[in-house]
Amino acid sequence: MKKSLISFLLIMSSLAVIALSTRAAFLDTGKVSGATFSVGTADIKLLNDLSLAPDSANLLDEKEGPRFNNLYPGWVSDYPIKLFNNSTFRVGLSSKSDYATADDPGSLREYINVDFYEWDDVDGDGILELGELGEVPLIRKTILKWKSEGVGLGELSAGEEKGYVLRFSSESLPESKMGQNAIYDFEFTVSTDGVGQEGI
Repeated sequence: MKKSLISFLLIMSSLAVIALSTRAAFLDTGKVSGATFSVGTADIKLLNDLSLAPDSANLLDEKEGPRFNNLYPGWVSDYPIKLFNNSTFRVGLSSKSDYATADDPGSLREYINVDFYEWDDVDGDGILELGELGEVPLIRKTILKWKSEGVGLGELSAGEEKGYVLRFSSESLPESKMGQNAIYDFEFTVSTDGVGQEGI
């Protein structure tokens, strides 16, 4: 009986080893190796020549601003600009003015307005023409509020070019402002905060 028990145990052990060997023969592993992660870049550019394509030779980080002379009550002047999202992803676009108080001693910033319009340069000639400007401005701010509050201008997809017209005006200028001068910068900033990245 003892021999039978030993034989039985040997047979069962052999079967277990065979079963495990057979099971191991049908296991397989798939592996993903060398996964690479690269961080994208946020980069907004200004087109130098508005009639040309947004290639590297025509893209700037900074350009000289316009000069507006002889302002008066009721004065209006348009400044067209094109921006290019050179980022690797969709971004939110915003703008603000920047200045030192010393560059605006007469506080003209309180009297000069800017209206932001979307500009669809249909023929791509870089010249603002009838029918290319949005019917209503996206927003209106004084230079002062443009600095303190900023302006949201929507989103741009990677590689997207967008035209805007900044319409500067002064509805009323008191006599005390005659002969005053001011210098302002205006900036455009891109950010991924709150921007949906699906379908980039």
